[in-house]
Amino acid sequence: MTDIDLEAFEQAIEEFWAHGRAPVELPDIMAMYGVLAVGASDDGLFRTGSTLDDYLGGEYVTVKIDLTNDDPLLSWDVTVDTLTKDVVESLAVSKNPAGRGTDYSITQVGSKTGNSPDSFAGTYVSRLGNWSSYESVRSVFESEDDEHPDGWVVEAVTEVLGTEETLDEIAEVTEELLSGTTERVVTVAVRLDTDDLEDYEGPEGVQWLYPDDMPVMSEAMRRYAGENMADKNLGGSRVSRGAGVDAVNGTEATLVGTPQSPFGLFSVKHPDNQPSLDRTQSWRNYPVSAETAMLFKKAEELLEKTVMRRGGMEVYALPYFTGPLTPKKASVLYRAIESLDVEQNKTEPPMGAVTYDLEDAAPELAEQELRYYLLTMPIGDDKHVVAESNAVTMYHARQLADALLATLEGPSFQPGRGNFGAPTNWPLLSIDTEGPGKTARRRQATNDVLLGSFIDAGFQRRDADTVGDDFRRVADHRLLAGEQLRAETLFEEYMQRFSDEFEGTDPVPPQLIGMQLAQLESLSRAGLVNGIPPVEPAATTEWTTMTEQSDPTDIETIREHRLEAFLNRPLLTDDLERRAAFLAGVLVGQVSWYQENERGVGRPLDIRTPADDITVRGLSQAVQAGLEKAKIYAAEDDYASDVLYPEVVDRLLDALETDPEDWSLSKRDLQFAYSLGQAFGRRAMPVAFEVRDENMSTESEATADAAD
Repeated sequence: MTDIDLEAFEQAIEEFWAHGRAPVELPDIMAMYGVLAVGASDDGLFRTGSTLDDYLGGEYVTVKIDLTNDDPLLSWDVTVDTLTKDVVESLAVSKNPAGRGTDYSITQVGSKTGNSPDSFAGTYVSRLGNWSSYESVRSVFESEDDEHPDGWVVEAVTEVLGTEETLDEIAEVTEELLSGTTERVVTVAVRLDTDDLEDYEGPEGVQWLYPDDMPVMSEAMRRYAGENMADKNLGGSRVSRGAGVDAVNGTEATLVGTPQSPFGLFSVKHPDNQPSLDRTQSWRNYPVSAETAMLFKKAEELLEKTVMRRGGMEVYALPYFTGPLTPKKASVLYRAIESLDVEQNKTEPPMGAVTYDLEDAAPELAEQELRYYLLTMPIGDDKHVVAESNAVTMYHARQLADALLATLEGPSFQPGRGNFGAPTNWPLLSIDTEGPGKTARRRQATNDVLLGSFIDAGFQRRDADTVGDDFRRVADHRLLAGEQLRAETLFEEYMQRFSDEFEGTDPVPPQLIGMQLAQLESLSRAGLVNGIPPVEPAATTEWTTMTEQSDPTDIETIREHRLEAFLNRPLLTDDLERRAAFLAGVLVGQVSWYQENERGVGRPLDIRTPADDITVRGLSQAVQAGLEKAKIYAAEDDYASDVLYPEVVDRLLDALETDPEDWSLSKRDLQFAYSLGQAFGRRAMPVAFEVRDENMSTESEATADAAD
């Protein structure tokens, strides 16, 4: 950080942020970003010389008009030169973004991808005539109350460029001088005696002057910009302008009603979407002055750097400091935002990148004052806010990341996520909880929350090509803002995702249900879900650890110990109906495994009773079918007891004290509990075999050590 940096930001703050208060609303933040952009450039508020960086090495066309001649209409010429860095300032560029009309300055900027000679002459040289015709430009010499003392220069220029025949000749000559396709701009220079100018600082005598040399050109540019913010898209001679108080700086000013809105949230272009809006009175709905509107425009590049796009939604995470804006704050904040890259934001979320950057560069500021304004909206022409929140911090994202790691390190998901199968390619289950270090693990889990990967893991998939408001991104937004999600909403999403995955021939992968459980319990640990009992961090009792009285090779004992450990969670202990639905699913899942692996049944019971279709009546029928099969198979296969899986049957019958027809459990809650049970039951025998083999191996090693 250099003194020059701080001086530039200090000057911008003094000039455009004199009110001194901290940003609160979105317009405040947009204007503040404009102040940062002004302080970081040499362009000032209206100019955009930095936009020509991509044009360097291209060409600039100069229409030269000799005003010392008695007839300027006959005293013009066209030259073509290479555009270099030292020329840019003289052009006094004030560019409108592509597709938004004539540039505010007399200098007109061609396409960033280059123009052919005929395209450039026919479009951009012709715009010199448009610029000359605007009343706001002509007001510097036509206004009785507010003409500029050097307005005669603009008047003489407009007489040349405003003559259609002359402009056509200029365009024709320009096209003949050009060749090939390259980046180009066109400007105007005049030859005059500087003694005739009242507002001028520079070499005296007869000189060739470019736009930057003549304050009157800058004044015409500012007037055109201000007028464009009051009459754009209104048609005819109508304007939207009035006296009032600027919503950002709090000063009395002339307010303009058609400014550019960086996010496209306020526009009079489509009156059918705002039938009650009197477009000429729109300045009352969006009360900003031309200066504030230009700050908004100036902010656009910085604002765009903070966006993260996923599917059909875009989320802006706009960082700011809560205290008064100072040069130091402006400098470190600008650098953090400027370092962002929209493409990189897809893997390194801007909220995380800026936070980590500022925690290194200005740790005290980051801890005490760093906040984010979150704005979530669909991508496309239909701009509307789906969710917005102010004063957001990284607190809730980090809390949720910690909760996720704690959940995955707990007995349900360790060792090796065994309860739900191999974690490979299942995002939440494959998170490394033992990897490179606690800080790195926490940062990766936090990024998963910020990127939306956490929510995507369990929620219903959306088609990015057809979806309107993707609720997954709304859920992301709410979690970052610390707003709770309803458990019933989660159950609905989980079962919709179940339906997406179930094709009717194979059971839904248990890893999906495992991810949904991990998500649900992580949200509960972080205090971000309501409608279910909170998850209390329980003592970690691994179900793989057998007591001294247990036979480490006894499959039935292993199964029972594992089931009892899994049941010991608030989700299944505080609600007997949910517990019963879960146990019903366990029985169906275990019987289905037996049918498939021991009896060769093609369509096992869980395929015929999928969780997303189950009702209380269907649950009763599934339980009845499961019990019947468990008894039949036990008898036919000479099982040790009169029923398969007695540890499940006994607990299920105890839980079914109340007829399911009389339950108050919601449909989706019941279905999720049942799906969780099915997934657990399907894995019961495979996990028991794995544990037995592991324990036998451990026992053998212990025996060998004792013998030594």
